[in-house]
Amino acid sequence: MACAFGATAARAQGPKDAAPSLEARTRFNRAVELYRDGDLAGALAEFRRADALAPAYRLKYNIAQVCQEQHDYACALTAFRAYLSSGGSDIPKNKRASVELEIQKMSAFVAELSISVDTPGAEILVDDTSLGSAPLTAPLQVNAGRHRVSARQGALVATRSIEVAGGERASVPLLLAPAPESAPTNQQAREPERAHDSATDRSLAWASGIGAGVFLAGAAVTGILALHESNQLASERNAYPASGAQLRGTRDKVSHLALATDILGVLAVGSGVGALYFALRPVASTTEPAAAMAISGRF
Repeated sequence: MACAFGATAARAQGPKDAAPSLEARTRFNRAVELYRDGDLAGALAEFRRADALAPAYRLKYNIAQVCQEQHDYACALTAFRAYLSSGGSDIPKNKRASVELEIQKMSAFVAELSISVDTPGAEILVDDTSLGSAPLTAPLQVNAGRHRVSARQGALVATRSIEVAGGERASVPLLLAPAPESAPTNQQAREPERAHDSATDRSLAWASGIGAGVFLAGAAVTGILALHESNQLASERNAYPASGAQLRGTRDKVSHLALATDILGVLAVGSGVGALYFALRPVASTTEPAAAMAISGRF
């Protein structure tokens, strides 16, 4: 990289600008050392600081070269264009042609983002780097790839992630203003107070009633069977000689049938209570309240 501090820029400084010019030269020399040591990030920071203190088109060329070596083509493209613009006729024709060729090559790896924000003055950031305030006067140039685009003002923040290819132009609208909360309609306001539908209650009452009848019938059948087996057990006990295995079998039948009778009886009672509840539950009137009418004024 050919690094050169603009002597013409230094001569243009007046006595009041001697201190900034001296600091700019110091930072330039530091940038060259960092570049030779392979610290591209440090060299770029020092070159930019030197250019801010004492602008010189040759510094912009150095900035472009460092960015290019970092594969930050958007940065290099911006710096090369600034170099041609600020250098003007001081740049030799062959040098200008070489830089224009580099610009043409790098344009294939750079995309443009047209960022719009609904809140003027909001800070715009790309990949957490602040790049100005809304509205932007021109599209932003970014490297091809995925980027995080944000806008913020006070506590309001809007963020979008976008992926762009080289040479692509993309629009990124960001909305910071919170959407107004819509007031609930009269129908929505009445919804929590709406009573249960009467047709649904009738259906549930019928289903519960039928279930209660079925369970009750089952309990009656198992009860009769349990009573029969209980009588059979009493007869077997009075028989002589009584078989132990036969007694145990009959006793088990009595126990199982009695248990089934109890369970079916409980289910019948529960279903009956449910049928009664749904049958007697009040249903609120769905009649809309009459609108209040008021007439005022003078004839």
